[in-house]
Amino acid sequence: MLIAAVGSGLCFMLDIISYVAVIIALLGMQLTSKITVIFTHKPLEELKISFNYAFEFLPIRSVLIGSALVCCVCGFYLALGSIFAKEILQGGPNTFGFLITGREIREMRSPK
Repeated sequence: MLIAAVGSGLCFMLDIISYVAVIIALLGMQLTSKITVIFTHKPLEELKISFNYAFEFLPIRSVLIGSALVCCVCGFYLALGSIFAKEILQGGPNTFGFLITGREIREMRSPK
């Protein structure tokens, strides 16, 4: 609805401003570590150990595989949605905004 009301350019600008605000808030945090951790392995060895743990532990493996499937299946929908709205439906930013809004409303109403 926001895309239809103000256009896609302003929506991207608001998105950028929200990221800048989060980065400023993160930089403003004053965190001190109370425990000093000494790594005995090299960084690549630590990464390998972490991956082995994640894929051997069933709950974490399930979440990782589920997240990857959702990104692969639904990610292209958002990336190509604007092209679909323009080329297939002969619309513009308004059409794309209505497509995304309709998808969100449908997901909220569907029984779980």
